Amino acid sequence: MHAALSNALERNSRLPLRVRQLERRLSESLGEQVWHDSGLGASVDIDQLQRQISHLERQVVDLQSQLDERKEDLQAARQPIVNSPAR
Repeated sequence: MHAALSNALERNSRLPLRVRQLERRLSESLGEQVWHDSGLGASVDIDQLQRQISHLERQVVDLQSQLDERKEDLQAARQPIVNSPAR
């Protein structure tokens, strides 16, 4: 229970960072869409490269999130099992 609580608290402490990352991605996506729709966007080559960069950045964020979760699972698995008091 202590390990689960500890892991839940740790995960909750990371949630604001994840929300900020998602808000930034949404803002970037909306900004790119408005820029593209305005007709003022960059040439096709630069536009493709920027989309690829955005895609790769999203992959990095997703993979980092998966890594964090697996680290938590590993840490929880390494926690000693505390037996309840004998009756």
